Amino acid sequence: MSHYFRPFPKINYKIPGVTSTLVVTDITRRFAISDLLKKAGAVYFNYEIKDGDRPDIIADKYYEDQTLDWVVLLTNEIHDPYFEWPLTNYNLNKYVRQKYGSVPNAQAITHHYELTIQRLTELSDGSVLPKRSVIVDYATYAANIATSRIVDAYTYELELNETRRNIKILDERFIDVIVNEHRRIFE
Repeated sequence: MSHYFRPFPKINYKIPGVTSTLVVTDITRRFAISDLLKKAGAVYFNYEIKDGDRPDIIADKYYEDQTLDWVVLLTNEIHDPYFEWPLTNYNLNKYVRQKYGSVPNAQAITHHYELTIQRLTELSDGSVLPKRSVIVDYATYAANIATSRIVDAYTYELELNETRRNIKILDERFIDVIVNEHRRIFE
């Protein structure tokens, strides 16, 4: 992601209590890929992140340039790769242990209750309607126990991590447009 910040302007930053100033990258500037690509009618491909995949590995695989990791991130509106990129299974369990004390503790904690409002349904044309659920209170859960479930903290963290695995990869034909616009904006 450091390649993303290269064309950003530099500013003099005064640290309170220190007499000298530092020259730093102005990270308050933003570059939004989504609006630019909507206008261009860009093509995306679905990709499921596997354990060990990183933005630079995916950029190298699809664009033959690992420095385009920022394109992978911003195409998916991922601004903080430490918290918005999926964790490996090992790191997820490590995170759960740090947050909840242990995996069994996390499995014993009720995070929330869910009511299923639409089951996963395959239509006659082969398309699939995904399962849809809403978070409810205990009374609603208890009144609809056949279509409700208790979601423990471990399951919540695991499912949240799994949703982060599905990203879009921008068709390589649009890379030059993005890179050139990125440079132009910060000149």
